[in-house]
Formats: sequence, structure tokens, C-alpha cells
Amino acid sequence: MNMRLVWALAGLLLVAGGAVRIAEAAPLRVVESRLFQGVKYDGATRTLVLVFHSGSAYAFHDVPRRVYDDFIRIVNRGEYFNRNIRKVYRCERLDRYPGAWCARD
Repeated sequence: MNMRLVWALAGLLLVAGGAVRIAEAAPLRVVESRLFQGVKYDGATRTLVLVFHSGSAYAFHDVPRRVYDDFIRIVNRGEYFNRNIRKVYRCERLDRYPGAWCARD
């Protein structure tokens, strides 16, 4: 399956502080990166989800739309992530997410 055709079909299940909530369904956007496989942003909850090529996924909370837009436009996403996202926003590892997000060719 070609990664460019992979779309998230279900809402994102987030477990934050013991409360379970479903974020609005948004497609996973495949990105060209050695580190990242895809990115997903929910403006309603300001949640940025990054899926790594390793198969792990992390949700970053209270992320402004500007950060997502910059991440999409920037050439060196790994450097941008380290400077502007990692250790800046509260995050949690997602143990459960649609397997289609990490389908490989």
C-alpha cells in the first residue's frame, strides 16, 4: 500500500489525565522526512500527533496552529521538532491508534 494513500478514517482516541475523549477525525498527512511518517492536527483540541517511522506516535497538547503550519512547510522537520515542539508542549505516547497510520509500502 502506498503511504500517500493512507488516511485516518476514525477519530483519535486520547487518554489524558484519566479522561477519554475523541478528537475530531482528521486525515493523517504523510510527510517527506527521515524521522517522521505522518502528522495530524486537530484545531478544535489543539492536538498535534506525530507518527514516527519507528511506528510510535505521540500527541502534543495545546499546540498553536502556527506550529503545525510551520512544521508542514519547513524542510528540516527533525530540527524544527527538537527546537519548537519537543519538550515545549506536554505530550503523551499513543499506544492505540489506527494501524493504517503506520502501514508500510
